[in-house]
Amino acid sequence: MIITPEIIEETAKKFYEEYCDAVGGRAHDGEPLPDWDMFFADPKKAKQSAAWLQVAKVACEAFNDGINKANEQKVLTCVFCGQEYPVGTKAHGEQILVDHIKVCEKHPLRAAEATIKKLQSVLMAYSHCTTKEELIGVRDYLMSQSDHEDKEVAIAGVNTLLETLG
Repeated sequence: MIITPEIIEETAKKFYEEYCDAVGGRAHDGEPLPDWDMFFADPKKAKQSAAWLQVAKVACEAFNDGINKANEQKVLTCVFCGQEYPVGTKAHGEQILVDHIKVCEKHPLRAAEATIKKLQSVLMAYSHCTTKEELIGVRDYLMSQSDHEDKEVAIAGVNTLLETLG
C-alpha cells in the first residue's frame, strides 16, 4: 500500500472520531470537542492536529509493515497435494505453479488426462487403427465415400480423436 497524505488524513480523522466517541465528545476540561474539519482548521489546534496526523502516519506505516511481514511469512502450498515451496516464493505470474500442476499427481487434470487416454485407446481400437497416420487414412476414406450413412458424424469423431492425439 502506498501511504498518501489523503490516507494519513483519513486515518487521522477516523482515529480522532473514535477518540471523541470514547471520551463522550468532551475534552479533559469538559469542553465539547470540535468535529474534525473544525479541529483541523483551527490555528490554535495546529499542533494537536499535526500530532493526530503523525499518529496516523505511524499507524499506517506499522500496518503496511505488518502486511509486508505477513506476506513474507506465507508458504506457497499446492492445495491438491500439499507440496510446499520456500517462504517468499511468489505465486502470481510465476512459472513454478504452472510447472507443478503439470506433474502434481493429485491435481484434477490427472484424472481428466487418464480419461482422455482411455477414450483414445478405445476409439483407436474401434477404428482398427494403431497410429495417427492410419486414423488419417480412415478419415480420408470416409471423406471419399458419398453414400456413407453417418459420414459427417464419423468424420467429426475421427477429427476430434486426431485433435486429442496432438
